[in-house]
Amino acid sequence: MANFKSIISGIWHGILKTEPVVEGAAKVLLPASAPVFELIDPIIAKLQNTIITVEANAPEGTSGADKFAAVFADFKSGADLANAVLAGEGKQLVYDPASFTAGTNAFVEAMRQFAVLKASVRIEAIQSAASQG
Repeated sequence: MANFKSIISGIWHGILKTEPVVEGAAKVLLPASAPVFELIDPIIAKLQNTIITVEANAPEGTSGADKFAAVFADFKSGADLANAVLAGEGKQLVYDPASFTAGTNAFVEAMRQFAVLKASVRIEAIQSAASQG
């Protein structure tokens, strides 16, 4: 079976290539939300990178709960920094904890599924008509 760590990097680079297109379209359609995107995009990008880093570097047998806690701590650190900046304007960054959990779990599951796909790929000889019959 393919190593989960071995495919994460390639998938991550694919995500990074599509994100600016989606973000650009959202800014055109929702110009008032552009400041939110500018603030949250680096936090979300770092979150995805943190998930990959935690998965790749966690010792064998590390529980999902422990890995999730490490990812959340990193996310909270970024959110806390953003809130420190926003507090000067009398504002704060809020997020939906359920969406954080769902998004984190979905991202990890997607990486796992790609590892399964990679493990399933192989090269086989083409069967000739004579050998099939």
